[in-house]
Amino acid sequence: DPDCALSDGAQSLFPRQFDEMMTQIRVIAEAIGREITPALVEREGAAAHVA
Repeated sequence: DPDCALSDGAQSLFPRQFDEMMTQIRVIAEAIGREITPALVEREGAAAHVA
């Protein structure tokens, strides 16, 4: 129940986990004829390869 949650910690992702997830999502998107728009800017601490 999100309205009663004290924290989203258990659902959070570390930056490396997010990068891996996006890599997997891009593969799925390509397989179904879709495209994931790459990030337009790099942010401090973000993975070097964003597209």
